Amino acid sequence: MALLIGVTHCEEYTGRVIRRLSHENLENKKVMLEMPSYPLECMRRAISSSFANFFDGIASYALEQKGILVFGEDPILFERAVEKKRELSRLIHDLWEDYEKRYDKYEKNGWRYGTFDKEKIEAAFRAETEKLGKEEKPLREKLKLVPFEERDLHFAKVVAEQKPDIIILGYKHMPYLIEHCFSDDNYSLIRIPPDSLLKFMKEEWG
Repeated sequence: MALLIGVTHCEEYTGRVIRRLSHENLENKKVMLEMPSYPLECMRRAISSSFANFFDGIASYALEQKGILVFGEDPILFERAVEKKRELSRLIHDLWEDYEKRYDKYEKNGWRYGTFDKEKIEAAFRAETEKLGKEEKPLREKLKLVPFEERDLHFAKVVAEQKPDIIILGYKHMPYLIEHCFSDDNYSLIRIPPDSLLKFMKEEWG
């Protein structure tokens, strides 16, 4: 049975993950991590030292316990996702910037030509806001999906090929893996920290 640990990968949770791993015999066990290599390359460290220290700490512990590291991340797919997020963020920023410029110009012209009408201005504001929302929504939805579209497929491929005993990834990657790689009786799932799990239980069970 595979152990899946869905975790918010920041340095403060390193100890929690290691404490959980300390209950496992890691010798000759495959431990899959959301990293392309160990130690992490300088570029990844520059993006987030907390992320780097988190996975470095877990990788180091797994090796000390004679575990076998499986590198789940594909650096090309990761960089592609980062660039897509940057581009979508720029597009969203440009939408808002253009909207603010147009609204400011409209309002200033109203004052300049003595045609300022508060109700008209507010109506224009509502119309522009609604238009902006329609343009922004698909970009926001795409932005949410970008980190998972290609990478989740890759993670699933690594699981199928390497058959790791323990998988430690960001918790949002877990639903895809569970759906495509595991049956109901061949995995156990842990969430660190467990706040989202508690929220889910409260919503489901009242």
